[in-house]
Amino acid sequence: CRIDTNFVINRIVNTTGSKEDVFSLYPTLTNNLIRINSDFAIKTWRIFDQKGRIVKRSTQMHHLYSISISNANLPSGLYYLQIETDKGTTTERFIKN
Repeated sequence: CRIDTNFVINRIVNTTGSKEDVFSLYPTLTNNLIRINSDFAIKTWRIFDQKGRIVKRSTQMHHLYSISISNANLPSGLYYLQIETDKGTTTERFIKN
C-alpha cells in the first residue's frame, strides 16, 4: 500500500472580521517537516499531542506568510498544529510517521 503525501488541505476559518482566513498545511502525513501557508501573517504556532500537551512551539513572533516546522524529534503519532494570525486562530491535525 502506498500513500500519496503530496496534497494540500485548505481550511476556511471564521474570523472576527468579515473576511475568512485560508490556511494550507502539507503534507499531513510527514516524517520530518511540515509547511504552512496563510493568506495572513502567521504570528505564532504550537504543536499539541493527543493528550493536549504542548510538545513544540514558536519561540518568537513570526509575521511570515509561509513557514516550515521540523518535527523530526517528535515520536510517531497524531498531532495538532495551532496557528495564530491577526485574523484568528485555527488548528489542523497531522500524522508523524
